[in-house]
Amino acid sequence: CVFTMSMNVYNYSGHITRYDYRGAMCFQIENFQTGSNNWDVEDVLPAFEKVVNSFRPDLVHFNSIQFLGLQLVEFCKRLGIPYIVTAHDAWWICERQFMLNDKDKFCAQDKLGIDLYKCAQCTKSRTLFSRWARMHSALLGARLVLTPSDYQASLYIKSGLPKELVHTNRNGILTPASVLPHQNGGILRLAYLGGKCEHKGYFFLKDIMKDIKG
Repeated sequence: CVFTMSMNVYNYSGHITRYDYRGAMCFQIENFQTGSNNWDVEDVLPAFEKVVNSFRPDLVHFNSIQFLGLQLVEFCKRLGIPYIVTAHDAWWICERQFMLNDKDKFCAQDKLGIDLYKCAQCTKSRTLFSRWARMHSALLGARLVLTPSDYQASLYIKSGLPKELVHTNRNGILTPASVLPHQNGGILRLAYLGGKCEHKGYFFLKDIMKDIKG
């Protein structure tokens, strides 16, 4: 069973759509909440409770739950439902999610782990410490915390999670069955996959391409 979210302007906030995808039962809730507070979300929990109480899962996997809310994890923890978490980025330990300071530059806290007093210098949030406490408690309650790389695993361990709780689960990449022959047409073509933002490297790559001489 999959519980997911959409921002469909044709439905009201809280509307649930049920559908099947490749044999999996899916429940999609409409949620129009935006902004930086994408972790403390009350509106989604009632729908999640209905799905959990109906489907009665043996295990829940939380995967990118921004705008769905930490309440979903805390609900499972209260009921004693086993769950695992995949931490794709630093959302669970960094209020700005990608470890960028207020100038959109890397904060470089990966050597020793997250220091909230340093975080307080780049965010005006009043929930910095309470958010950390709830996030940390939720992660400690997980059966496993999965990360896509050893680097990410190290960051979470240095930030206070037990080493035995965190495991690397690399993103799967399928090697092409065949390689297309290279065609030198005199034109350099570059494929960029990612958002047009600082933390994805778009502007960094753009500056490099500008400096390339023909």
